[in-house]
Amino acid sequence: MSNDNSVKTGVDALLDLLKEKGKTALSDAAKELGIGESTIKMWVEFLVEEKVVGIEYKFTKPYVYLNEPKKREQGRIIEQEKIDISMFKKDFEKRATSSSIPEQQASYLWKDHLLNQLEIEKPFFFREARKRSIEDIDHLWEAYKQGLING
Repeated sequence: MSNDNSVKTGVDALLDLLKEKGKTALSDAAKELGIGESTIKMWVEFLVEEKVVGIEYKFTKPYVYLNEPKKREQGRIIEQEKIDISMFKKDFEKRATSSSIPEQQASYLWKDHLLNQLEIEKPFFFREARKRSIEDIDHLWEAYKQGLING
């Protein structure tokens, strides 16, 4: 059961769309979400790099699909790994370390990357919050932003 007062990011909406529809043309996803195709492409490039989604081309038209979460067996129970921001941060830091970037600089680069992505997400966040008649959207945005930065 979903909470109608929750606000999702554009990336969340894209992932939800892929869960619902399966493989989707990138242009169709952009139209359905009301987000520019160049923004969707940028998200998809990052998500492909992080192995969250895959992309394939039919002729020259790109189709995006959700990769199955990895499963690991513990006895007879199979768990799905939770995908969250900390996974992306750890991977980012790991790649920075392997590129000989000092830890402090990698941390700064992560925060800068995250803030840039958040600015791209902000219009979508506000639009979705207004649709749900959420009050004090600025405060909610700041709380969301701080949660991601500090999380």
